[in-house]
Amino acid sequence: MTDPRLQIGIPVGFNGEKYLLFLLDSIEKTISRNFEYEYLIGINSREVDYPYLCEQAKSRNLSEKIKFIIEYNDEGSVSKGHGKCLDNIFRRMTATHGVFFDVDVGLLAMGWDKLMLAKLDNKNIIVGSAYHQKDGKIVNFPNVITCMFDIPIFRELQIKFTPSLEKIKCDSKQAQYYGVYPGTQVFLDTGCQIAETIRKNGYEGIPMPIVALRYPDTHPYMKFISIGARGEEYQLDGIPISTHVGRSSSRNFDHDPIIVEWRKRVERWLNTIC
Repeated sequence: MTDPRLQIGIPVGFNGEKYLLFLLDSIEKTISRNFEYEYLIGINSREVDYPYLCEQAKSRNLSEKIKFIIEYNDEGSVSKGHGKCLDNIFRRMTATHGVFFDVDVGLLAMGWDKLMLAKLDNKNIIVGSAYHQKDGKIVNFPNVITCMFDIPIFRELQIKFTPSLEKIKCDSKQAQYYGVYPGTQVFLDTGCQIAETIRKNGYEGIPMPIVALRYPDTHPYMKFISIGARGEEYQLDGIPISTHVGRSSSRNFDHDPIIVEWRKRVERWLNTIC
């Protein structure tokens, strides 16, 4: 790694403040510190409490590591607003490697940054969480819930993350790009379209398979997730790297029973490995 910097981009929307702080705490507990790193926090909603986040960053001694990118958008679609925020963050990235996390993610592996970085090379320019084949989205390719990528090559390819939100019936070429059979319908959600740009230009991505209770075929691989639990985990070479719970905009971080149970499980897991 010639550039010893890592830039971590996190979009924050409505109701995302406490989720962000929980994510930051899990990153700080698990990151290797082999590299210089900084956070690029994208705020895309006027309802996000920016002064509160500044105060909390200071209390965690993270003020010097965090850059806030405030660009409100009025997209009617949550997915398009999320994608536009990723685009805004990406434009500010100047290091060799970047990371994206959804705000409602928790890190589970010590040295996750080293583990993910080891997978990147001249061919594989992104590694990250993958959808399940039943989701109707891209298959066997990283999405933006948790991912690390090569910034200079992404910039050269003019990668954009704002989705079209189209449902397409894949022809033979599109099927290759999106990892499905010809004739399969694919929904192009946030970050899904990057698979076509990347593969069309001869590059590849390394997926981290999803493991979740709602997918029975993944049950034999459960390590963080357990029977009766909500959320999902993403594994790299069988190691749980991150967990995602979803719907942060509508679930109260302190009181929603799904979120309370999820974050307690993350805390217990981290207490056993840290």
